[in-house]
Amino acid sequence: MDETERLRRDIQDFMATKGVATNRKGTKRKIQGYDKSQEDFAAMMAKPAGKPSKTRKRNGREHQTVQDRWKNHQRLRDEIATERLPELRQNHPKMDEAEIVKLAKSCASADLNQNPNTRSPFADTLNYRIKGAFTDWNIEQASKDLTIFGTLKLNRRNGETLNEDEADKIVSRFFAKIDRVYYPSRAVKTGTRVKRLTYRHQGIWENGHYQFLAKAPNDDPETFIAIVKNLWAIASPFANIGDSWVQERYSPEGSAAYLAHESHSLGADTLKLNLSHLQDPQGNPEDYQTLDQARRIIKAKIGYYTNRTDRLNELKTTGQHQTQASVGLAERTIKREARLLLAKTQLHP
Repeated sequence: MDETERLRRDIQDFMATKGVATNRKGTKRKIQGYDKSQEDFAAMMAKPAGKPSKTRKRNGREHQTVQDRWKNHQRLRDEIATERLPELRQNHPKMDEAEIVKLAKSCASADLNQNPNTRSPFADTLNYRIKGAFTDWNIEQASKDLTIFGTLKLNRRNGETLNEDEADKIVSRFFAKIDRVYYPSRAVKTGTRVKRLTYRHQGIWENGHYQFLAKAPNDDPETFIAIVKNLWAIASPFANIGDSWVQERYSPEGSAAYLAHESHSLGADTLKLNLSHLQDPQGNPEDYQTLDQARRIIKAKIGYYTNRTDRLNELKTTGQHQTQASVGLAERTIKREARLLLAKTQLHP
């Protein structure tokens, strides 16, 4: 059984305990004419809260209608979300304002659903149950060691969004490059890869992008983040460097909820099993901490692969001797830095 099939069965078994079937595909919702600036969102969130919904009497007892309960839930949700917005903006500086508002509302709604008095009247519908089940599964899988949270965005081609298969191939090749930085090709072929959990989202602009949680190998998140940024820069001509971002996660619950927030519209298709890998590396981490690994890490961290095209252009304009000398100097520098990195890794496993 390959990794994708194992993950599929794991998520199906977990969903079954939540009373949710994962073979249901949700209807993709398209939002047209949705063009709100950050000021518009701020003004929307700054509106004074409405009055608490009134109760009505049924059979001599006070009773709230579904509409009243939903309005009350929305009012409280917006109040809590407004309080959380400044902190979320600070911790997610590159996230779109619309996505930050969505994340704040999602987390606030999840908190309110824990209390029967503030619970949404739609919390037991299939869409809510799917989203809650995915969130719980994400927390279970990622709460321990998947501490790097990233967004990979793609540019459009001639104004059209890349189709899902083509986008998946770009992200798959990108993750394969990261795997080969940390592990030799023989180990990668036998299933040793960087641990990651990947989701695909459509976003309000209907341009597919990817969210992922990953474990930083060698317990070095700073180096891993630099490598992810540099390798995404050369992943494809359609890789959007400016809007993509990667950082240490804000909280296990918040990141888990954010990964699952489009499950109501995309259904089980939002989870990309073929781009996820949750098995621990085979053997001990120390087995892979070699000089070759350190050299690959240093090259990826300093953008060695990113600047290869520039060096080839320099070869044409300045002559081979000068370029070969500069490349030789770079190689000696990389080798020296790799030895230092290896020694540091072995001292602090």
